[in-house]
Amino acid sequence: FDYILSKKSYIQFIYKMNISDDSKMDDYDWLKNDTSNWSHWSTHPNTKLDKFSILDIVWKSKLNPYFSIQKNFLVGYRLENRAFKAYDGSYIYSSRTGFRDRLGNFSGLGISYEEAFSTMYLGWTLKKVYPKFILSAKIAYSPIVSVTNKDNHHNRYFINKNTFDDTTMSELSMQLKYPIHPNISIAINYINVEYKQTRGVTTRTYYKTSSEANNGDVFRFNGAGVSNSYNSFNLEIIGKF
Repeated sequence: FDYILSKKSYIQFIYKMNISDDSKMDDYDWLKNDTSNWSHWSTHPNTKLDKFSILDIVWKSKLNPYFSIQKNFLVGYRLENRAFKAYDGSYIYSSRTGFRDRLGNFSGLGISYEEAFSTMYLGWTLKKVYPKFILSAKIAYSPIVSVTNKDNHHNRYFINKNTFDDTTMSELSMQLKYPIHPNISIAINYINVEYKQTRGVTTRTYYKTSSEANNGDVFRFNGAGVSNSYNSFNLEIIGKF
């Protein structure tokens, strides 16, 4: 919903969550001296999205219009949380003495994964008002995205906790809004968001003895990497108070 501050500015509060659980996950690690090439990869087409939520808090200030197109400058804060469970799939891993020399398949639950992206960002919006609907577009960017994640590898018996260098976020979105009441509207949204790849530090803890390590062993290394992009359509109800 929108909270009006003045004739030229307002704060917008947005919360979104997933209603579909079909997804796909690819997991990469860089565990060799040559950090430009991944050493471990697994792919899981049968991935269930347990959670996908976005909290967006945005301050918008109206700029002088360009003919009949309204313009806004905005400053926002975004928090995205995701949780996956990856089932089945296949892998290419590297042994201690080799490189991408272990191939195989998974059956059942392979990886449980949680991640969070948080950032302040800047952006601009354009809006055109028609007699029965409103069309708008948004461009946003941030170079200071903070990323953390945790993954449980059920077949390899360890948990990774990863912290990353800051990365960038870019967003392009469009909205078609149809007012049904002076303070209530229904909107159809399209959004494209991309987080560029960044590298980070992994703390790996084994909770069961395996061919890789013993129960309780802890390792810390520069083996993590993350990137993310998505496109989505969604239906939204907007209230103004």
